[in-house]
Amino acid sequence: MRDLESNNIGYYVINGSHILYFCSEWSSECKKLNTILNELDGVIDVIKINVEIYNDVYTRFRVQSVPTLIFYKNGIKYSELTGNITKEDILEKINNL
Repeated sequence: MRDLESNNIGYYVINGSHILYFCSEWSSECKKLNTILNELDGVIDVIKINVEIYNDVYTRFRVQSVPTLIFYKNGIKYSELTGNITKEDILEKINNL
């Protein structure tokens, strides 16, 4: 998992499979999800977007709550998960990419 370093999301998701992970430091669900996503390191590229820092990205993607995972394949949005997300939920989405 890597942190977003610029507002240019298109650069990150243009090729391959990726998860945009919208999170915040104060959310207990995000803290739990951090552990799960770290376990999946190497399975899929995860870009962590702190909504407190990148609120313009948060708004552009119309994310309404954290945590939110948006799955992309070759620049095209495939699916989205929000709220209480399990490892099994994520693996199912990854396997269907």
